[in-house]
Amino acid sequence: MRKSRYGIFMVVALLALVSVASAALPAPVSASITYSLNHDHYWIVDVTAGPTELPPGVGYNSWCSDILHTIGNGAHTFTAYSSIDPLLTTNPDPSKRYTGPTEDWNKVNWIINNKNADSRITQAAIWHYDGAPTGDPTNGDVSGYDHDAYINYLALVDQHGSFVPTCGQLYAVILYSDTLQVIFVERPTTTCDPGIPVPEFPSLALPAGMMIGMVGLVYFARRREN
Repeated sequence: MRKSRYGIFMVVALLALVSVASAALPAPVSASITYSLNHDHYWIVDVTAGPTELPPGVGYNSWCSDILHTIGNGAHTFTAYSSIDPLLTTNPDPSKRYTGPTEDWNKVNWIINNKNADSRITQAAIWHYDGAPTGDPTNGDVSGYDHDAYINYLALVDQHGSFVPTCGQLYAVILYSDTLQVIFVERPTTTCDPGIPVPEFPSLALPAGMMIGMVGLVYFARRREN
């Protein structure tokens, strides 16, 4: 009887854990992008199919995080990654590991929560932390901005190098394709615990089932000890 209960608890916990993991990024995204530089964005992204962290919708603010490649207006397919995922580049499963251009995501996340009044400086700073060539990064309309204002802004960003968004602040959802320029979409965090990205559960039954399974395991272990 005890073995039967133990098996039930194990199955419930395992199914819940698998379901929770499947709700998290990375995940495929189909989206259409439009260039539209202004204070709030570099690109506008309309998502036609995506995960709970980036559901279908129009008008997502987005920025370019990769000055060395190109992408054009229109429909594209990406893999979405969370910039606040602690396993972003170290996931034991290579298929879930971000392998795109290196970016200082802590600083980029601070930038999108504290944009410069000049959108060209905001975008140039994002390129700077992607390892852009020295000097003032320029590309298309991102040129002719005030050099001193740019340098002062970088100094301000550097003061917040360990920034992690929380309590509804914005974070970057990276849209990656190995053949296109990497861009990212601004999304609000769903937790007030610093540094812990929280995927939206498909239903409340999943975390509840996981907790029931864990409690059952503890109960079984204590009964065995006694």
